[in-house]
Amino acid sequence: MDQLQYQSTDVPAKDKVKIAELLTHAQDYEADEIKSAVQMPNEPGWWYGTYLNEKLDAIAYMNDRTVQLFAKDCTAMTHLGMSLSRSLGKRSSGETHSAFGPEDIVSAFWQGFKSTGKAVLGDIRLNLLRLQKLDYKLNDAYGARVATAKDQALVVEFLGESLIEVVGVDMRRVAREALEKNCAELIANERIILGSQRGKPVFLMQRKDTDRAIFLEQLFFPIPMRRPRVMTGTLAQLSAMLLAENKELLVYVDVNKKDLHQAFIDLGYEKLRSCRLIRMR
Repeated sequence: MDQLQYQSTDVPAKDKVKIAELLTHAQDYEADEIKSAVQMPNEPGWWYGTYLNEKLDAIAYMNDRTVQLFAKDCTAMTHLGMSLSRSLGKRSSGETHSAFGPEDIVSAFWQGFKSTGKAVLGDIRLNLLRLQKLDYKLNDAYGARVATAKDQALVVEFLGESLIEVVGVDMRRVAREALEKNCAELIANERIILGSQRGKPVFLMQRKDTDRAIFLEQLFFPIPMRRPRVMTGTLAQLSAMLLAENKELLVYVDVNKKDLHQAFIDLGYEKLRSCRLIRMR
């Protein structure tokens, strides 16, 4: 298909039905973030799309500096990336942004967008893993529990350390008040889970709930605790606790974090699909 037939532009609210039509091409567990946003009456994000004969063939949804990508075909997504590249030029806000989606679609987007010359801070391949039933003998030396207000200081330290790996900045130094406020809100909403080994905290995770699943996000083990036995033991307790809520568990795992990835596989998590995350500034 000739790329010149495509037109990329902001997607108006009246075209949400076209976004929904495009998403009918998504496979199971694909573009879930975009699907959820389409259903929100006053979603806070920004939409940019590529049209062919007045139908959407590619969509980019930006919310909280993360661009979620989905396309009917990779050619349309490359056109979308090229269009955004031309409109943004080499301007930079100084903030970190991320592009995320199925691996082939993100690769197509980057083919068109990379001419902006933005600095790539991370280019990560992720596997989406799922667990529906745990068949693993639990070890009582390990535990998992929901964090409470008494854990505020610990959560700030753990989450602060994890963000250094994600954004390359120690938020405990540059924006401690904002970090503490965020941690307090996450704790109040019971979204933070702590793991332990013989009572010693070794693990932090955020949960995000959907209708059918619980996503395990912001997984963090301090470096001294990144041992296969510790990771498997605490993740087993975590998984057992969450599966009791009668939802399946989903997690994106960096394929280069081999010990962590193997811990999930050893617990019976299965791979659903490959994704790509590019962080840039």
